[in-house]
Amino acid sequence: MSKIDEFNKARETYNRVKNNLFNATRRDREGNREERNDKAVLAIRYYDKHTPDWNDACLILHASHGYYGSSSGYSDMDNATAKYMVKALNNHLKEIADEAIEMAKADMESARKAAENEAKLVLGEITT
Repeated sequence: MSKIDEFNKARETYNRVKNNLFNATRRDREGNREERNDKAVLAIRYYDKHTPDWNDACLILHASHGYYGSSSGYSDMDNATAKYMVKALNNHLKEIADEAIEMAKADMESARKAAENEAKLVLGEITT
């Protein structure tokens, strides 16, 4: 394969990945918000543990879109899109981990405040 062929293949992959991810994030081909695309979804969700004897988590990377007035939906995931999404996620894992830690901390603080309020109510009942 010539360098020109390699470039053309890389350009085709780039355009497909860009279009897929723009569609899944509710954007048109220029990157502007696409109002008619009312079913855009780009999400990662927890599926299950990989094996019973190991603690790897299986995650599902989903990308799709659909248009207002139509019940149809379209997949925006293919091997190239998945490959580049995984690369991007791996490049930002430290920041993602830090954000996950902060989110868990915020949930803990919220639960602490709720427990504290409940304890105050119970103490108020006891002392009256």
